[in-house]
Amino acid sequence: MVAGHDTSATVLTWSVYIFVTDHVIQDHIRAEINALATNPRPTYANLESSMHYINILLKGANRVFSSAAITSLGPLDSDPYVFSGFSSDPRICLVKSFAWLEMKLVLVHVVPPFRFLAIERPFEIESPSLTTRPSDTQLRFEKIE
Repeated sequence: MVAGHDTSATVLTWSVYIFVTDHVIQDHIRAEINALATNPRPTYANLESSMHYINILLKGANRVFSSAAITSLGPLDSDPYVFSGFSSDPRICLVKSFAWLEMKLVLVHVVPPFRFLAIERPFEIESPSLTTRPSDTQLRFEKIE
């Protein structure tokens, strides 16, 4: 196992970093989540197909800021723009689907009530082992009324 829980935590951390650097993305994600809340009887398939911006955000954060310092892109016929921080066959992460669902659920519950604001302060990317993570990253939450 290369990353384990670090993959989900790192993808979510970098997703929030993207929020604070581009409020338009944050607003798109919030609007998409609020639109999901209008469906009185959602199914997993409906929710999954409705999470367009969330999927782009998480896959982009996973590709650009991969948690694993050493991984592979996956099979040659896979989408070249989707980096696999969860490794690829035959050593694919057994709980990959659960991890993606978990990250989406965290965003669905945390993004609507709060606006994420940056604290202007430099940070470094640590790579003490096989995983990478931001060091000393700080931000502010602002309650949306």
